[in-house]
Amino acid sequence: MAEQDSSSGRGIASRRFSAIAPFATPAEFPLVSAQFKGRRVLLARTLAQQAGRSQSTIYKWRRLWRDGGLAALEPRKRSDRNQPRRLNPAGAEFLLRIMLSCPQTGCLRPTAASVYRAYVMEAAWRSANVGERLGEFAIRKYGPWADSAGRLSPDAVLPNITYETGRYWLRKLPELARFLSNPQRRAPQGAQGKDI
Repeated sequence: MAEQDSSSGRGIASRRFSAIAPFATPAEFPLVSAQFKGRRVLLARTLAQQAGRSQSTIYKWRRLWRDGGLAALEPRKRSDRNQPRRLNPAGAEFLLRIMLSCPQTGCLRPTAASVYRAYVMEAAWRSANVGERLGEFAIRKYGPWADSAGRLSPDAVLPNITYETGRYWLRKLPELARFLSNPQRRAPQGAQGKDI
């Protein structure tokens, strides 16, 4: 099975290299080099269209090939493989709130890393304080997640997510907003990724 996986990875790497070959090794493609001389951006855009990929993917594959050869173009195992990409309503609300509050706090747009760190810290705090009586400030902050006695509800617990999942949902903010405005909330699910 491992041999089959590695051979399919080599096949994907070969297809990726074929998509970038005129860009990565221009000396081997003198006609293409002459046609696109001084217009590398146009060459990257053309190759991206032919491969059905974005221009940034073509640049990424070229960088990977330059730094690590054909082996670097093989798909890597995802660090969040076999991890759920679901968010509960509390997780979705937290990500949306942190992104919407950013302009009010002075930052233009938080990085995925800073949002993920804040999410992990918030998840730890909420897990440690479920069932605890909240103070006045915390009740204002966690109002929807507090029960009638002012205690933090178990529904407020944020699910564990990976960094990749956090990045995925930050790109999906409009979907999170629709999810939170829907009275019959079902946990949003991540899309299935595809190789190549």
